[in-house]
Amino acid sequence: MGLPKDAAPYISFVNDSEDLYEGIAKLEDQYYLDIEPNKYVVIGSDGSGSPIAINVKQDDTIEWLDHDDYFAPSYCNKSLECLLTFLLIYRNFVNDVINNNGEDAMLNGNFTDEQYSAMRQRMLIVDLDAVNERGFWKEELDRLLSDRAYYRANP
Repeated sequence: MGLPKDAAPYISFVNDSEDLYEGIAKLEDQYYLDIEPNKYVVIGSDGSGSPIAINVKQDDTIEWLDHDDYFAPSYCNKSLECLLTFLLIYRNFVNDVINNNGEDAMLNGNFTDEQYSAMRQRMLIVDLDAVNERGFWKEELDRLLSDRAYYRANP
């Protein structure tokens, strides 16, 4: 179906399987939740285990569901196509930072304002809300800047 097994930043995707936990499944089937039925189709998760799902009752938007907060939804992307484009943009950012700033540059928050801004601008063109609204990508972009500030203050 075109999804990678995993992608930066710490996202893993399910596979084409009938397995309830390894394949594509409805959220309420995986977690036995008392929620609106047939609303979310889980396609992956973040590094903390919070599901990334298609909200089939809201124009197939992609939502990030916080498993620590009873699967409270947050915006991720307006479509699966936008999510995949964001993953490519982010991958290109990571590759640029590593190639130009060193092998450990991403781990140490060692990227320039120009590198960050170029990535952010590409994301804005694809899905403005994903960058500006509270949700997965906004938190990731804020985390990058926070990590960079920390490593600059604590060399």
